[in-house]
Amino acid sequence: MKPDPIKAELKSTFHRIRDGFLLAGIGLILASPHIYDQAYSLAPRMFTRPATPETMKLFLLGLLILYFFSLFLFILIGMLANKRAGLAPFSYPGWGKILLSLALGILLIPVSYLLYDHLALALIPEVYPRKLFVALIYPISASFPQELATRFALLSLAVWILGKSKRKKILANFLTSLLLAAFAWVDFYRLAGVSLTGMEIILFWTGVVVLNMVAGALYLKNGFWSSLAFKFGLMLKFPLFFLLFF
Repeated sequence: MKPDPIKAELKSTFHRIRDGFLLAGIGLILASPHIYDQAYSLAPRMFTRPATPETMKLFLLGLLILYFFSLFLFILIGMLANKRAGLAPFSYPGWGKILLSLALGILLIPVSYLLYDHLALALIPEVYPRKLFVALIYPISASFPQELATRFALLSLAVWILGKSKRKKILANFLTSLLLAAFAWVDFYRLAGVSLTGMEIILFWTGVVVLNMVAGALYLKNGFWSSLAFKFGLMLKFPLFFLLFF
């Protein structure tokens, strides 16, 4: 007797929703220190009037709710897109590749600083934690949830839409990196509130695009854990910058 395709699809959908909630919950828990610290440190730049404790509580609650459901939606998209694109993001690449990705992320911290972090440190120092304990949490808090949204969801969606060939994957990675650079630029410009020189703009966009393309290439070749290790290594800049500049 053949299984009912409708029941099978409903069961599969239920499993995806369940797994999506679990991953979004884990992502929210890990991201909470980063969200909490950024909400309070950037409040003076976000609000036209001084924030009260009551408004900050509501603002933080709204951020957490929005973050959870946004991440949940991204994860659902990623689950479908990875399957359609023929990607196996959670396959284990081996400790050797994970450690190499981690080392590559750490080695590229100076590149990140030279291209755009020096601008953020000067113009928006609030985006960097001012306590060592928080700075030590930032790497995992800022990497795991972001990789779910950027590589697991957006990059896999781009590969699904554009095609599975090597050239199409490179194009998908470039376009995704360009989109992420646009988001980063909008956030940076909104918070900094000053105009940059043409060279500073070029360096900023180059840095964000190139580093995202490296993470995307690792994701497409070795999977999620490899790109996560790279992003974690790169995010170790937060405790490093704390020790150097704060």
